[in-house]
Amino acid sequence: FSACSWIEGIGTKSGESLLELGKDGISTITVVSHPEYHDCTFSGEDINVITDHLSSLALLTNFLENPDEMAGMSWIITISYKNGDSATVIYFGEFIRTENGPWYKIRRTEGKRFYELMEELAG
Repeated sequence: FSACSWIEGIGTKSGESLLELGKDGISTITVVSHPEYHDCTFSGEDINVITDHLSSLALLTNFLENPDEMAGMSWIITISYKNGDSATVIYFGEFIRTENGPWYKIRRTEGKRFYELMEELAG
């Protein structure tokens, strides 16, 4: 039997700092799940709902699991900015990263909440 706890501030960063989200400059957010079930593009107030969720994530930088050796559904989130730039975020269960960045671990409930958000927003 083992137990682990989530200690804020120890080996964590905020989702906002990882993703460098500037809501005012985002034109659309496209979310595609793999395997494919969802393929949605969001704009307007939906952008705020998604970026608020991503910004609020507490990202654990030190963990034992290796997400690259796991299987399961992932979300590919493409953030398109008004200036023509874009950024990609991969959301995989309890893990998240930018397209070429390192993996971070999140709380299981936060990963589940993103799935629920997609169900709510996609209708």
